[in-house]
Amino acid sequence: MGKIAQPKTSPKFNMNQWFWYVVTCGVRMFRLENLRRDGFHLEDMHIVSQHLTRLDLVGIYLRNMLCDFSSCPSLEHLELDTCYWCSDINISSESLKHLAITYCDLGIELRTLIYVPNLVSLMLDGHLSCAPVLGCMPSLQDAFVRVTLVNNRGSYFWDCDYEDCYSCYGIIHGNNMCVLLEGLSGAENLALISESKTFVFGRDLEQCPTFSKLKTLVLDDHWCVAPDFPALNCILKHSPVLEKLTLQLFSKGPQHKIEMIARLTSMDRSVAVSEHLKAIEIKCEVVGEEVHKVLKFLCSFNICKLTNDTLSALYISLVFLHMRDLETKIE
Repeated sequence: MGKIAQPKTSPKFNMNQWFWYVVTCGVRMFRLENLRRDGFHLEDMHIVSQHLTRLDLVGIYLRNMLCDFSSCPSLEHLELDTCYWCSDINISSESLKHLAITYCDLGIELRTLIYVPNLVSLMLDGHLSCAPVLGCMPSLQDAFVRVTLVNNRGSYFWDCDYEDCYSCYGIIHGNNMCVLLEGLSGAENLALISESKTFVFGRDLEQCPTFSKLKTLVLDDHWCVAPDFPALNCILKHSPVLEKLTLQLFSKGPQHKIEMIARLTSMDRSVAVSEHLKAIEIKCEVVGEEVHKVLKFLCSFNICKLTNDTLSALYISLVFLHMRDLETKIE
């Protein structure tokens, strides 16, 4: 980026004026970062730029007009980090290809609608308060969604236990009541991680869409709830071309003490899982009772041939398979 001429105005030219002035200079990439603890308020106006391709906002208070990027036809990359919603906001852009929203407070009253139909990659990471509603994203390749924090009252605003949820009113279109999964259903690579035991995914699964392009899937232990494993069971049955499944069980990572891989052949699988599924990877700290339950569930799909580079994990997997054989004989 070249030098930006200093505006011919008072020395007291404030940050808001600087922001809008820089935008009018035709910059292609712009990062505005507020390092103070209290967020910086930008004026609620449409950003108008034919040249802007990337915008990063950190520690900024956002309003609705500011998040309508219809007047930025070249914008492809948007990153919002530790930002705050001043009112009900919809994020919309026809040109956006990459969107990252990390540790933002999206508000608690009405859900944010994210309408980015040409998006290729999506990251929703951290404490996002009220879960946003995702519009259709048929070009989506990679998506990562993680809920890691609670609010100051100790509850998750991603929870949604009501059929006529006030937060969703006026945003859900037609008969589609999915908040997140419908928008994510076009992804090729998807990771869904949550620390909450009851979250909005549970309601979405009642109307689970088909993940028609999904090839790799990463889930944590909150998708693996014994004894029936309804969430894991549901998403496996709705992923017809899935090739690899990774389960991160009771382990924060990124380094996991034990990693086991089940290699599948056409003889190993049941008709209930994708015929393209080649491997299931299990990452954990220790192979305890809860992990055993997951392994037993996978065996119900005839997925039980585990291999591992470490002798101890291999021994544990063999012991489990022996236990399974004994149970079969008793039955």
